[in-house]
Amino acid sequence: MNISEIKAWVKVAYDKIILFVALFGLLLSLILLILMVGRERKKLEDLSQNQEQSRNLSQAARLLDMTFLDEGIEALQTPEQIPAWSNRLMVAELRVRCVKCGRPIPVDADMCPFRNCGAQQPAVLRAKIKDSDLDGLPDEWELKYGLSPNADDALQDTDADGFTNLEEYQAGSNPCDADAHPSFAEKLRVIKIGRTPMPLSFQGVQRLSTNDVRFLLKNRQLQRDTYAKLGDTVDGYKLVGFEPKKIRVKKGTFEVDEDVSVLKVSRDNKVIPLTINRENQGEIGAILIFLVDQTKMVVKLGDVIKLKNNSYKIIDIKQDTVILADINTGMEMPVQPFSEADK
Repeated sequence: MNISEIKAWVKVAYDKIILFVALFGLLLSLILLILMVGRERKKLEDLSQNQEQSRNLSQAARLLDMTFLDEGIEALQTPEQIPAWSNRLMVAELRVRCVKCGRPIPVDADMCPFRNCGAQQPAVLRAKIKDSDLDGLPDEWELKYGLSPNADDALQDTDADGFTNLEEYQAGSNPCDADAHPSFAEKLRVIKIGRTPMPLSFQGVQRLSTNDVRFLLKNRQLQRDTYAKLGDTVDGYKLVGFEPKKIRVKKGTFEVDEDVSVLKVSRDNKVIPLTINRENQGEIGAILIFLVDQTKMVVKLGDVIKLKNNSYKIIDIKQDTVILADINTGMEMPVQPFSEADK
């Protein structure tokens, strides 16, 4: 079929083609309309279902028990009344000494709160003791010594002996008599514990003959070297013994002999070992402070210190405390570390 024949057929069937296209368009529109109607119907069904669920939830919500809310509102309207604190705002917290470790603890503590102690404390007979100002001092005791039932006087020092009225009450002493007071050792605190530097170091051995052996000592403070024999005294230290010694040590892939000989020196009847070529530490000591007059002192084991008219001997120095003994009574007591409360 050529082009001329196609044109002739189109002219003859033109009306039919237009009708077919129109019918096809109407059919397509009908299909689209049906689909759109179905979609809108589905939306209406979903909306109706959601409304039904919301209605059910609303009905369920009305069944909740709101009693707790009413009780809460009532509690807010009538709050619990807490009695006013009778002490003044600026009065320091009252503390006492633990019967075991001696550390300051709350006055009403049943047990020491420090982990390494935990000792049971004596019961406080509050029912039998009247303390109007709640300062830890019974009214009867305050009136006995002419003190007023005032919360401020618990931390005052009426007789100027270095102890507060509360400390005097706890010790059972007279707060108005400067000669009657607890042990002054209770006013000592440890500031620091360590070892005092040893000025001498053992640097070598010089053998001039079988019976003539010299030891090289260096004074780091004076920057001075000294050769001395056993029995000689160098800068206050007497040479009392020598122990030659070597050990095998591994350095890299080799084992070598290392000299660890020890020279013993003595001072104040105390023997101090000095290892060759080592920076040796001296005796352990402590820095104490006397809270009464803020005096600081450096002490070592065996020293005797004097506090006012009492003397005490340092019998032990541990990692965090110093133990001393009263020269007259022999009573031992620990010295506690300095704390913020002591400032």
